[in-house]
Amino acid sequence: MSDERRVALIPSTSFYIGPPLARLLAARGHDLVIADPADGLVEELESLGASGGGRRASRRSASPESIGAFVALGLERFRRIDAAA
Repeated sequence: MSDERRVALIPSTSFYIGPPLARLLAARGHDLVIADPADGLVEELESLGASGGGRRASRRSASPESIGAFVALGLERFRRIDAAA
């Protein structure tokens, strides 16, 4: 990861606005932490330049523990978070 790339969290990339938002941010030079990715999305994000194509995580529950784990995954991988959707 380059320190020049911004890091964004997207908690649901399985439907609606999540996949297009992830594609847009990857194309604009963001590294991503994503949850519940649509089939093939991780590979597509990698082809657009996102570091690791994002991270697989599950945030099917809105519990504080699952949200905390999702944020911790981003911090562990990238050491910072610049944006969240």
